[in-house]
Amino acid sequence: MGFDGPNAGTGKHPEFMQRGAQTVRLPNKHSKKSDIGRTLLSNILRNAGITTSEWDQAG
Repeated sequence: MGFDGPNAGTGKHPEFMQRGAQTVRLPNKHSKKSDIGRTLLSNILRNAGITTSEWDQAG
């Protein structure tokens, strides 16, 4: 999908991915929950400019 990363960051959002000038922050992978919810995934995809059909095809 053209993103580089994940890259290490600081603070509440320790990792992020980049595509050109676009930055997408990732949830903390060390949280107590191992899976993220649909709403959070939807927000991440929207921020990344990725449609659900593009996401489904990539998987």
